[in-house]
Order: sequence, then structure tokens, then C-alpha cells
Amino acid sequence: MAHFDTVIVGAGHGGTAVADQLRRHKYEGTIGIVEAQPGLPYERPHLSKGALYAEGARPKVPLRGDKWLRTRRVTLLGGAGVATVDMDERRLTLSCGMEIGYGKLVLATGVQPRQPSYSARVPMALGTPADACRVLDALRAIRSLAVVGGGFVGLEVASAAAARGIGVFIFEREDRLLKRALGADVSETIRRAHEGAGATVLLGSAVDDIVRLDDGGYRIVCGDRNVVVDEVLAGVGSVPLLPAFKGRTPRLDNGFVVTGRHGTTDVEGVYAVGDVARIVADDGAPLPYSPCIENALHSAEMAARHIAGGPAGGRAYVQILWTDQMGLKVRSAGSMAGAEAAAERIDLDGAGNAYVVICRDARNVVTGMESVNFPKVQTVGKRAVSEEWTVDRFIDQVVNPDRDVANHPDKVS
Repeated sequence: MAHFDTVIVGAGHGGTAVADQLRRHKYEGTIGIVEAQPGLPYERPHLSKGALYAEGARPKVPLRGDKWLRTRRVTLLGGAGVATVDMDERRLTLSCGMEIGYGKLVLATGVQPRQPSYSARVPMALGTPADACRVLDALRAIRSLAVVGGGFVGLEVASAAAARGIGVFIFEREDRLLKRALGADVSETIRRAHEGAGATVLLGSAVDDIVRLDDGGYRIVCGDRNVVVDEVLAGVGSVPLLPAFKGRTPRLDNGFVVTGRHGTTDVEGVYAVGDVARIVADDGAPLPYSPCIENALHSAEMAARHIAGGPAGGRAYVQILWTDQMGLKVRSAGSMAGAEAAAERIDLDGAGNAYVVICRDARNVVTGMESVNFPKVQTVGKRAVSEEWTVDRFIDQVVNPDRDVANHPDKVS
């Protein structure tokens, strides 16, 4: 049986970043990466962003090559996924029957789109490059599209459809778009932009059923409303891709692996990074997390630091989000929880087309920020949250970007 000091399951951005960071932290143990897909690790593109505006199939871009595997002393085991994990014996069994022992285990398996249950299977979702190709092919052929779910993926696909002149219906069960991710101001700006482009946005509208029609179209049943469209896309969240566990099982939350700030689970020697993990603070309170490459890389760095026995600390975790849709460039950093009660909006152009919303705590410290059509402020916002700037200090840096913030007189001890 093969054995590695650290086995990483998943060769995406998070998994390969763990291996890379382990070597950067002078880790000398053996490292193996198990990946279900054959070949070298390849870049997972932002599927609902620029990929849907392309006109040709996007080739796989290598994420890590043979030279990286050699110089980082990483063994890639591709072409067979993990069937079971025995955490008592510290052993993996692959789908091909091969067994691998480990000292430390990192789960970087990612997620897949959640498939809602209706009379007809929702034909489109977005989780892989192949999905993106199918969606793009559909957008070239259809005249109408229903999007179930007003989250980032659904809205970005809706934006790509509108750019092609397709009639779009957006069904969202909450009373506003992106309610769990963004504040009310930005949510309303996005809604107006979609409606201004001709989309029908139906808030507080849970879909009751989807029925396949004889002509190949679909009927969306939502209360008393029936909408007939050519195609349907589901954007109702994701579910984790995890192997079966034998013996001990890490703590799960709705299927996702619960971890501390350093990717540690409640099973000794087992870590989770990237989209499959749900991070909690030291007091057990969940920290906001959204699937994106930047967040996966941060969690990978923290896990690698812990495995390698590096110094405690590192960069504080700050969630970032971004979306480009309907001509809007939306960025956020930190948490906007409670933003409606403790938010300040700064209009940057006098017309409401570019602005920043700041969320603060009782100390007047920035806990989160959002911006519309001012993307470069996200980097400043991430630093402000991480270093606990006051709101005045953050505003001063936004208005006076050339000022030396390290010597700003307004600091919080």
C-alpha cells in the first residue's frame, strides 16, 4: 500500500495551493494529490463570468505542470477518485481499488450544483467547464430563459443571456436578490439593472414545479403564474463532493465539513479547504464564505501553515466576493451582516452609479464593505477589515488613495 505523509484529495486551486504552501513552509514530508480527473491539474475558470461571453470552446489551461510537480516533490495520482476514507485506519480506497495510507489528510474536493426536485429535471446548471459549454450552446439557440435562484451564478448567466437579446425570467424565493451575500443598496442596484435590460425579476417567488412540454420547452409554475420558456437554469446553491466515510466522520453542516480557521476538523490530522469547508470562529460562530478562487487560496495557506508546524497567525480570513453583470462591477470584502442598521454609503460620482457601502461595529470599526463600479477599493476594504480600521480611516483612504495609511492618526488599539 502506498503511503504519504500528507494526502490531498482534489487537484483544484485549493488542493494544489496546499501542496505549494507546504513546500514554501519548508515541509519535508511526502505529498500525494489524488484527483478523479486524468492528466495535469487544470485551471477552473470563473464559469458564470467571462466564459459565457466567449464564442469558442475554452481550452483547459494547466494549473500546475510537470515541472511544478518535480520541484515541489508532489506525486499526482490522477484518473481515479476516492471511494472511501477510513479515518480510524488513516487509509483511502480509490475507485480503481488502490489503497493509500496517510499521516495528514486534506479534503479539497469542491462542490457541485444543487439539483432541485421538480416534475422535469432542470436541464442546465453550472459547475464544470463542460456545463459552461452546454449553457453557452443553449444561449446561442434560445429565445427565452428561466433562472431559478437569484444568486451569483443565476444572475451572471441571466446577464450573459440578456446581452444576447434573450428574454429572461428570474425566480427568487427571498424578498430581494443576493440577500445572504450583499446589502440592500447593492441588491437593489442589481435588480434595477436586470429589469432595465428587459428581464422579469420575480421576488418572493418560490417555484412550485417545472414541467417539460411536448415542443421541448418548459412551463414554470409559480403560484398562479405560469411562464413558458425554451430553457431553464438552476442556480440554487451547491452540495459538497465528498467520499464515503468509514469509522469516524468529521463534523458536517448540511453536508459541508466544519473547520476552524486553519482548516482543522474535529478529527485529528484531517483538514478541509476551499468550497467544501465551512469555517467557524474560535467561539463556534460561522464565518461568511463564498466559493471563489481567492477564498480557496486563503484557506489552503492557513491549512498548510498548520500542517507544516509554522507560526500561528498568518493573514486574517476576510471573505471577498465579486461579480460583473449588466455592466456593473460589484465587489465586497468582509461581512455585511447587520449592514442595514449600521451602514454608511458614499456616492463617488454624484449620480449613484458608483458608490461604496461600509458596515461598522459599535467601535466604529469597518467589518465589511461593498462597492459598485469602483473595483479597486476591494483591496483597501480587505485590508481595512483585516487590520480593523475605523470608518474614518477607510473613507480617508478611499477619498485620498495616495495617503500613507500606516501613519493615519485615527487608529483602533
